[in-house]
Amino acid sequence: MMENSLPKLCRYIGHFSFLAFLACSIWWMYARVCNMDPAYQVFEMLNTENFAISDGRYSMVVSQLLPWFAIRCHASLHTVMLIYSLSFGIMAYLLYLLTLYVLKADKVAFCMVMVFLCMRHTFMHAISETFQLMFFAMFCYALLSHKRERGTPAAGLLYYAVLFFSLAFCLFIHPVSVFFLAFIWLYTWISENFKWRRELVCSLVFLVVCYLVKPLLPKDGAHDDTFLIPISDLLRLLPDILHFGSLKFFIQHFFDFYYLPVLLFVWTCICYLKRKEGVKAAFYVLFNFIFFFITIWIYHAGDGPIGMERSFLPMLFFTGIPFVKEVLPMCNVIFRKGFVCVISLLLVVSMVRMAAKAESRQRAFRRMEMVLQEARRQNVFKIWVSEEDAKALQIPTDWSAGISSILYSTCKFGKENTMNLYVYSPDVDLTGDELLVKRSFAFVPWWIYRDSGDMNARYFALKEGPYCLMERNKDSLIFNPFAP
Repeated sequence: MMENSLPKLCRYIGHFSFLAFLACSIWWMYARVCNMDPAYQVFEMLNTENFAISDGRYSMVVSQLLPWFAIRCHASLHTVMLIYSLSFGIMAYLLYLLTLYVLKADKVAFCMVMVFLCMRHTFMHAISETFQLMFFAMFCYALLSHKRERGTPAAGLLYYAVLFFSLAFCLFIHPVSVFFLAFIWLYTWISENFKWRRELVCSLVFLVVCYLVKPLLPKDGAHDDTFLIPISDLLRLLPDILHFGSLKFFIQHFFDFYYLPVLLFVWTCICYLKRKEGVKAAFYVLFNFIFFFITIWIYHAGDGPIGMERSFLPMLFFTGIPFVKEVLPMCNVIFRKGFVCVISLLLVVSMVRMAAKAESRQRAFRRMEMVLQEARRQNVFKIWVSEEDAKALQIPTDWSAGISSILYSTCKFGKENTMNLYVYSPDVDLTGDELLVKRSFAFVPWWIYRDSGDMNARYFALKEGPYCLMERNKDSLIFNPFAP
């Protein structure tokens, strides 16, 4: 073992972590796929038999390749959903293997493994762009910092093709990618004493061109525009910063995970100051503070556990890479082994807590299954449930319940028993005639009704008929046909 290398134990920990993640993706498939954005995306893919790209996030094609191929091969719904759940973990594992064995960047590979430390609710958001971005950005950093030997022109072309593809993937996956790309480029440039290496120059030119072209590309949806908050709002909100929902979430969950990036941040700063690396220390402190401030500002109103957890996820990237790359290798061998052992224990704890969250979500679907079975017994296939009753029954109440119930019921009962259960909030108007339309089905709050003819008959067969409103008695569930 080289003097400043990490223990070989890191490799075994890495393989175990990824394989455990893939196993969890199989066991808790419904918790991962039948949930908000993943449910919407896989539902659209099944109905169109094509890729589901929205908001100009073209990088989604990569994670959708395997499920798209399964759909094209007319695989069963259960198989498609299983492959979809696995595809994100498979992609991350491949990047880990390339980083570890091809680029020989064991420290960056170990940082990839550390991503699992901060996953609880994010596991149930399979599509999580930030999760994908963490791995591709680390792979980009490994490529940029890789000291290539002069080889054949073909090898050089392959290197730049992979580099540009990885950079483009990061850029087109989520608006937060600007922080990741800026960090890996500036950190590499500063670490190499501001040398304008060819790879750095080419990557910078490529990124500038991509950012100029990106606004010109077609974009379905304007979700990314919600991340743009006027400066005037910043000044107005600044006095209430201590009451931001985002900051409260960070403080409440500090000892759950966020203590780790803060600890790594402080430790790395001290090391930089001891080495008198003032420029690097200034960049490191300024970048992390800017990211943290912008994050709590954009999400000042707060969000659900999934939204907030993934918003702070990049902190591990910005603090973890410098620590593992520069600080940890300078420690003695005993300390390095001890640190790896501690991380191993934390990974086990994290996996257990992640599994507990997923099992809780999956139990909610099993309770939904009981409601659906009772509705089938009464020959009812389109159900509206009040939010109050849904919470009392402890079934999923998020905006994707309409889609999730279609996917879940079809998997459990077969195509001929596709069912649609929609959870409505108290402010929903039930006086209209829309619920009498026999060929419609409840979708999501901002597109409430869609024609059942839009469904792919190969996978779904929702029976025509009016909706029934569910009423909950002490010992039974009653489904009454809707009458305005």
